[in-house]
Amino acid sequence: MGLGEQLIAPGPPAGEPAGAVEVRSTLRLALRAFRRDRFAVAGAVFMGIVIVAAVAAPIISPYSPLVGSNHLDAPMFSPGHLLGTDDQGRDILSRIIWGGRSTLPTAVIPVIVASAVSLLLGSLAGFYQGWLGNLIMRVLDVFFAVPMVLLGVAIAGILGAGPLNVMISMTVVMVPFITRVIYTDAALMRRSEFVQAAVVCGSSPFKILLEQVVPNVLPGLIVYATTNMGAMVVFAAGFSFLGLGVQPPTPDWGLMAADGRSSLMVAPQIAAIPGVVIILVAVAFNFVGDGLRDALDPRRRTA
Repeated sequence: MGLGEQLIAPGPPAGEPAGAVEVRSTLRLALRAFRRDRFAVAGAVFMGIVIVAAVAAPIISPYSPLVGSNHLDAPMFSPGHLLGTDDQGRDILSRIIWGGRSTLPTAVIPVIVASAVSLLLGSLAGFYQGWLGNLIMRVLDVFFAVPMVLLGVAIAGILGAGPLNVMISMTVVMVPFITRVIYTDAALMRRSEFVQAAVVCGSSPFKILLEQVVPNVLPGLIVYATTNMGAMVVFAAGFSFLGLGVQPPTPDWGLMAADGRSSLMVAPQIAAIPGVVIILVAVAFNFVGDGLRDALDPRRRTA
């Protein structure tokens, strides 16, 4: 083998683009960094258990979430009822399991929809700027004049009670905040050297936006959206607590906490148990978001 051949670095496997190898290598490094974060892994495992339990609720739920015995039982002291029963004799554990089927989608779907809308608006506003960027951001600035929770309650109140209307209101109030994050990242990408190099090479603005800007703002979007899912779980439960979300007798964590108010002095666990579940799910989402932030940011990630 000649000296020139020895100095040639090995290329990607035959038939595989170099870009695919680079992406796979980056994902491998990010996954390795995520696995080293014990809190992030614990949060991901906990969320996996909650999601699986919610999906498999008809199979694993020990009792019906709607039918009770009209007999209140304390946790651990009632045979067959690990978490006890509520004031209508319904098994709390079964209602917690089934409650995830209504609470989690109400919190997660608005984040996904708002992220998709914000990715479009923020990328266009940050990359093109000019009159288009000013128009988008000035319209969204109007929403910042009203507190997020108050605006969400007002929209849900106008639309009427129900999970669909709650998801619409949560999506509307989240779009300005996520768009602001995307706008900032896209504006930085617009002034970056690799984008300027693509302009010099004659690439069209739309192609640069799709191939250079959007892929580079996605990690920040993923982290921000994941972290906000924890807050949206609390937000969705709060709507149900106020009577604007899921309606009885459908099991929902926020609704369960609201139902337990009348029995706080006699059986505080009826309201406390769903409240603890809401807190644990929110914290788990935050742990996962923090882990993704460290794993997807090369400046934070270590080899």
